Amino acid sequence: MSNSYKNLKHYAFSEHTTAFKVLTEVFREFSIHYFLIGAQARDVHFFQKGIKPNRGTRDIDFAVMMQDMTGYNELKEALNKKGFENTKDPFRLNWSLGETVIDLLPFGQIEENYTVNFDERELELSVLGYSELNEELQEFYLDEDEAVSIPVPPLHGIFLLKLLSWDDTKPDRNKDLKDLNQILNNYWEFVEDEAYENHLNLFDDNFTTKIAAARILGRHLRSTIQKSPTLQTNIIRILEEQTNQVDPPGLMLQSFASENDTSIEEVKILLDEILKGIKDRQ
Repeated sequence: MSNSYKNLKHYAFSEHTTAFKVLTEVFREFSIHYFLIGAQARDVHFFQKGIKPNRGTRDIDFAVMMQDMTGYNELKEALNKKGFENTKDPFRLNWSLGETVIDLLPFGQIEENYTVNFDERELELSVLGYSELNEELQEFYLDEDEAVSIPVPPLHGIFLLKLLSWDDTKPDRNKDLKDLNQILNNYWEFVEDEAYENHLNLFDDNFTTKIAAARILGRHLRSTIQKSPTLQTNIIRILEEQTNQVDPPGLMLQSFASENDTSIEEVKILLDEILKGIKDRQ
């Protein structure tokens, strides 16, 4: 796990610090490995570059490594005693002393075929990509004394999970498309130094920072999805489906073009570059 020592106490997550400290204490008590995902994980990265998120959220999503549903329910019972309240959703808890909403999304031995089943609601939760990203976490700290840390996947990992989340629920999850678009639009801010060091072959006559960033995003995705044939197949399928639907345009092409006030063709170029990066043999 790599470390970032930039302080996050002025970041919006600080509003949830008390709830998060209680949560991590219980995680440690149960020796549970966890990491932050979702919009809050994206925002941790954006904070490092001074980028304002396109939307706020009070929901905090954690992936938690669990052996079985018995252990998961015991974890929830322990959190109930510390001030967290159950909701109608079996994976969601409300913090009774504030407006924090916590989603605990179990993965690991508890899953079967990348899915976790909550029998009481006949609910299936896809956790595809969680185990692969668990090997790539970065650590950020909430305060100067580094007493409370937030493990977070790299930004390309957030893009990957958002892509899978949107594909599971399209066309309803427009917020995932907005998040994907914002990550793609700002990716150069995170890879500029790396581009000059490791991706010099992208500096050709067609170079733009957006095109280069999309290609590098694809190369970063490749490093993760090659760990799992199922993950690789799904990510390539989603991107190919969207780039092939030009007439009429796919939902992703339409959304990105509208958000960026640009053409379908320009968005397609960027998605094609992501695919090229995935398939590169650099």
